[in-house]
Amino acid sequence: MAEDLKVLRRLFLLAFVYMLCPALANAAEPRPVVSVSSPGAGSSYAMPFRIAEEQKFYLDEGLDVRIMSGVRTATSVQMLVGGTVDATQTVGPTTLAAILRGVPLKIVMVFNDKPSYWLYSKKTIRNFADLKGARISSSTPGSTNDRLLKIVLEKNGVDWKKDLQIVYIGTSDVVIKALLSGSIDAAVLSHPGNLIAKEAGYFDLASFENEVGALTGGVAVQDFF
Repeated sequence: MAEDLKVLRRLFLLAFVYMLCPALANAAEPRPVVSVSSPGAGSSYAMPFRIAEEQKFYLDEGLDVRIMSGVRTATSVQMLVGGTVDATQTVGPTTLAAILRGVPLKIVMVFNDKPSYWLYSKKTIRNFADLKGARISSSTPGSTNDRLLKIVLEKNGVDWKKDLQIVYIGTSDVVIKALLSGSIDAAVLSHPGNLIAKEAGYFDLASFENEVGALTGGVAVQDFF
């Protein structure tokens, strides 16, 4: 565990020093402020940053890292492009699409090379064929979990445009509440929502890491060079 923390610390230091090279040269404050957008405080994206914060890595390196939680995917990328934040934890399809269109962004760190999402359903839905006519929740249109959900559905013979209804609810805490209340039939969940659903007896219909490859956690910054 101690060795893992040392490695994590080195990775964070390298990424942030790279990211802040232009800012540090002109910084007047002893602890430069670094703003980072995140989809949610409890998500797998934010966990490494929270660990670093609790272990005082940022303080030791003279950085004041401020994490803005609950920022939607597209908004997060727009904020980075506009300079509202210094970095984002959004490194999935939306960020990659922006880079391919020529937007000057760069991914400097990757936490997960496989998507940390699961599709949980109520007990009566035991396979993809049972999803026809169902209401499935996702966060926001065009977000990473939304795009991956559609890929997984199509891969398993479900036409998401005709066979079911995708309901865009928002953050993961709202999604899990909707699933537990019965207002939706299935939901795309990340940590810790998947564990809550499993404990409540919901069916693990699919693990996205076994269905599709995608980057879902890391650090993206503006490309200064």
